[in-house]
Amino acid sequence: MPRPKPTPRRRGRPASPPPPSPRARRRRPGQRALQEIRRYQSSTRLLLRPGPFARLVRELCLLFTRGVDYHWQRMALLALQE
Repeated sequence: MPRPKPTPRRRGRPASPPPPSPRARRRRPGQRALQEIRRYQSSTRLLLRPGPFARLVRELCLLFTRGVDYHWQRMALLALQE
């Protein structure tokens, strides 16, 4: 049986290491905050649910009106929240 010929070895540059994995993107200070502001301004989703927000408004109203309890309309609370 004939013996196979050895393949010639290549000389030159050694195998290069794999490219480094991409690093997290470096952002300028405040850029992330501005992105969040734009996102929340463009959406119509409320940050607080209407019930807890109404309780908060009523509690603050009691503080600033010296105990006088005002009746808030639902649409007024929604407008204030938006």
